[in-house]
Amino acid sequence: MSVQDVLLFSLVPVRGAPAATFADPDWRGDNGDEGQEPKLRPLIDIDVQMRRLDAWIAAGGDYGWLGAYQARRAGFELRSVRAQIEHETAENSGALADYARLTVQSRLDRLERCLQAARWGVGFG
Repeated sequence: MSVQDVLLFSLVPVRGAPAATFADPDWRGDNGDEGQEPKLRPLIDIDVQMRRLDAWIAAGGDYGWLGAYQARRAGFELRSVRAQIEHETAENSGALADYARLTVQSRLDRLERCLQAARWGVGFG
């Protein structure tokens, strides 16, 4: 793991946080139908977030704040998001449509919340 990958996550003790359920295999994101207008983030932010989550998943297994099942499930979810991006861009002449970006963002945000809850649950933040 490179120094840059290490900087993407930190293992600093924090106070406990509310428990969150781990990634639901049937949940495929939302498009902001909850009454608020979703905001598109730059594509580079999505790439950086995916690399950060990948590093967190690897660290979770190494440091023990993710169980074997959770690490596999999180890794699968991240691979699923990457596959969705590849599929959507292939269907849209190499571009990621706004609705697809919103879905990808919501899936990554949810995975990040699940991983943060797992880290906080064992005293890491």
